[in-house]
Amino acid sequence: MRQRVSLGYRLEQPICIFELISRVGLETRFVPAPSLEGVYSPEDLAIVLSSLRPSGRQRFTAAHELGHHVFRHGVMFEELREAQDTVTPEEILADSFAAYLLMPRLAVVHAFHRRGILPVSASPRDIYAISGAFGVGYETLIKHMYLALELITPNRARLLLRTGPAHIRAELLGTMTPTELFLADKHWTGRPIDLQVADTLLLPSTSLIDLPRLTSRTGPNGTHVYTACQPGIVQVADRANNWSSFVRISRRDYVGSALHRYQEDPDHDS
Repeated sequence: MRQRVSLGYRLEQPICIFELISRVGLETRFVPAPSLEGVYSPEDLAIVLSSLRPSGRQRFTAAHELGHHVFRHGVMFEELREAQDTVTPEEILADSFAAYLLMPRLAVVHAFHRRGILPVSASPRDIYAISGAFGVGYETLIKHMYLALELITPNRARLLLRTGPAHIRAELLGTMTPTELFLADKHWTGRPIDLQVADTLLLPSTSLIDLPRLTSRTGPNGTHVYTACQPGIVQVADRANNWSSFVRISRRDYVGSALHRYQEDPDHDS
């Protein structure tokens, strides 16, 4: 779409929405507000998000608030959707903008193609991995594939939605976890791997990664599981598959400007 192209982003790859927002000239801030989804303030040239929402929801809300900026909707304040009585045309337009900005058809189709998967036969784990790569929620990707992109049928969408993200994480890790899990390999392109402290990351067995900011263990079926333990930036490399990526770790429920969320914690480095 035009917003991506005008800022130099390729249409077939995932993006970091916070970096795109910065390129537009807006600042993203995180605040510890339990009932807040997001705020767009044209006077401050800022988007404000709750630090307490899941990362996929934060990213979608950030793109949603950017939509208000693009369409010149003025000051917009959104509480938790469950608390809203009505959805206005402005909100519907901003939601559509966010979905297509984060998950354009070409990028979604490309993500399945490069993995050798057909959308119609993708497993819950496949959908989970791809939603993580796009930085959106598992249910968000499924609904977008069904309602907007028409890549799967309503029955297939209902079947996929029966398996929730918590169940997928438990199956992959061998235990229930309240934090987020990301699956990354040579197919993860377009943006760094962004974690919060206590989040987990599954990598191919051929990967090498700087460990000072992560702890490692062996998961079910010999998988390599890494847990983020300190803020900062490290690199993962899989020479066997000619792939590498940066892993950026922020504090848990980070509060402050998005520009500084991966700064190292001096208490750990002293």
